[in-house]
Amino acid sequence: MKNAKVTPQKFLYLSSLSILLTMLTLVFGTPFLRAIKRSYGALAFWVLGLLLSIVFWQLKAHLLLVFVNALWISLGIQMECEKRGFRWWLSSFLGLSIGAFVGFAGAALLLRSFGLASEESLVGLLEEFLASLQQTSQVQLKLSAKDFLQIVPGLFIVILELALGMGLIFERKVFRWFQLPYERFVSQVSLLEYKLPDGLIWATLSALLLAFVSFGSTTANVIGLNFVYIAGTLYFFQGLAIIEVFLMALKVGFFGRFLVYFLMVGQLLPVVALFGFIDFWIDFRKRIRTALMKSKKTQPNGND
Repeated sequence: MKNAKVTPQKFLYLSSLSILLTMLTLVFGTPFLRAIKRSYGALAFWVLGLLLSIVFWQLKAHLLLVFVNALWISLGIQMECEKRGFRWWLSSFLGLSIGAFVGFAGAALLLRSFGLASEESLVGLLEEFLASLQQTSQVQLKLSAKDFLQIVPGLFIVILELALGMGLIFERKVFRWFQLPYERFVSQVSLLEYKLPDGLIWATLSALLLAFVSFGSTTANVIGLNFVYIAGTLYFFQGLAIIEVFLMALKVGFFGRFLVYFLMVGQLLPVVALFGFIDFWIDFRKRIRTALMKSKKTQPNGND
């Protein structure tokens, strides 16, 4: 890339955007954070996270503090593993696992400090929050506070998954926008190549069984349901990869892509995850590429 260089001014812009988008959306700040770590080094990345944590602590923004710490650690470990040549799924798994553990530990300490260590106190607090949410946004929730509390761990990991995934998808665009030198890690996966390990399909089927079939154990149902949410998000990204390959094969332009993604991602998100899930048996991308090759072979030669 011509004129690609690292400057303090770009670091300021990247830092501001990463913090702002993380606070507003939780998931869209990671592409900028990846650019910071790769272009300015690990020290700049971790110092920025530490300073942000101190600010949130002083502002008493405790929930943001817990999430930011978990996100920073997840992303930092994922990128360190990528740099050392770990397989992409192992890098992501280690980052998510350690980041989620830090997040859960931080949340437990925070709740204990506020005297909210029991399930009853948490359910009461959540009932107040959901009631105020329904009044202010007119959102009608079908889940009770107790049921919602049981899936909070899975939803927390889902948000971390979305954040790490968005970082990988949009990282290169951020480097291009800011004209930063870019070199892809050998072990880093692109969206078009994204395919989950085959073994996950059987774990997901087992989780579906636990979640929706009564075995006389509420704990088993809760564990299964949380795992379904976590795995469903992973298969959502695989579904996105299938859609992207399909759109590339059809040579769909910018506005066509925007409409497709708005419809599929904004309105039919479970359908996208379903595409990713059944890809284990169908292998959509292989079929699309095979059909594309056949169509090229059957096209008449322009010189005939």
